[in-house]
Amino acid sequence: MNFKYLSVLTLVIISLTACGNSEQAAEPIIAPIEEPIGNTELTQFTFLQSYNPSLNDDVTSSITSGVVSARITTNVPVNNLVATFDHGGAEVTINGEVQTSNVTSNDFSQLVTYQVAMTDGQVAQYQVDLTKFTGLPVISIA
Repeated sequence: MNFKYLSVLTLVIISLTACGNSEQAAEPIIAPIEEPIGNTELTQFTFLQSYNPSLNDDVTSSITSGVVSARITTNVPVNNLVATFDHGGAEVTINGEVQTSNVTSNDFSQLVTYQVAMTDGQVAQYQVDLTKFTGLPVISIA
């Protein structure tokens, strides 16, 4: 009796899962970024709790091929965060506005493009993708 009940329940769950809405939230489109030139490399990028009181912990990131990726809990506002970063360039800007590590705040609710410039005019771009994440495991059933 228990085996029949468990089998029927399993089939119902599988059927409901298969019939669910197949639309998924749109992932942000990250434009390809050229590799850093010379010393225009962004070497470190974090959000420290000491400069962002709304954070529960420091948020670290990974930097790969011009994309800075970080995850943050879903209940944290991201529209006024101060980034901490190290770079080998002369100046860091967003849309022409000079950025100062541990000082300048920005809205990270969308992709943000940092530009690291050298004194000779060479510029490298980095897109910061701050993804809100619940911390729960993600299970994908295909």
